[in-house]
Amino acid sequence: MLREENLVGVGLLTILHVCFLSVCFADKNQTFKSSCGDMNISDPFHLEDDYASNLGYTGLKLICENNRTMVNLNYSGKYHVAYINYSKHTIRVVDPGLKKKGMGNCFSYPLFYLSYYQYPSYDLTEDSHPVVFIECPWPITGDKIHNKYIPINPCNKNRSSPFSQAYAYAIVGDLEFGDIPDSCILDGNIAIQSKAVAEGRHLSMSDLQEELLMGFELSFLYYICARECEVKGLSCDPNPISNTFKCYKSGAAECWDSYVCLKPKCE
Repeated sequence: MLREENLVGVGLLTILHVCFLSVCFADKNQTFKSSCGDMNISDPFHLEDDYASNLGYTGLKLICENNRTMVNLNYSGKYHVAYINYSKHTIRVVDPGLKKKGMGNCFSYPLFYLSYYQYPSYDLTEDSHPVVFIECPWPITGDKIHNKYIPINPCNKNRSSPFSQAYAYAIVGDLEFGDIPDSCILDGNIAIQSKAVAEGRHLSMSDLQEELLMGFELSFLYYICARECEVKGLSCDPNPISNTFKCYKSGAAECWDSYVCLKPKCE
């Protein structure tokens, strides 16, 4: 009888040990591979209805709508996902309000505008350039119109404006004091990655529309860095220039996620 109980005990311990190793192995090597349309999705991203989504990075959740990959960014809305660069830890998103050519000689505004707290799991990449939209009660003239302001003709003529006849402009690149005239009002902003802007070249309205249609990049490097390092009880040191990170010891790491707190047991 005692021998049978010992055998049962050994068996249970063996099963538990195998299960423990299986969980740890799966946890370390799990890649959440799925697809939406023609886009393949891998760890650390997952679709919101994936079976194993509770094991992934919950902040990097994607949505599949009408066979198109979307990402829901807080305080804004759902953007189209154009591309994910896993090696550089970047995701390129496109505002759904932007329209392609064929709408005539007019400019389609983005549906959403940027805000500081908009992307809790992401950061704008180092090569991002701001685009600010303004409206003025009269046209801007002089040298500035050629060097700083891009006149735009909105496709939506019914956009609300405090002016009886508004003149719309886009300012691309870093703003300086006095770039927005006292008579003009801010009408939103967005970001682009533009080689032309980086080189100081002026964009036309159609150039700017094409640049915006390419989307803008967000980095999830800081998010991944924090998760990977806190799992080891270490602090995170990201390098956005090289798109890499390293973990270092700086005292006890804060345990802000129950899943993260449990993971070191598998190491």
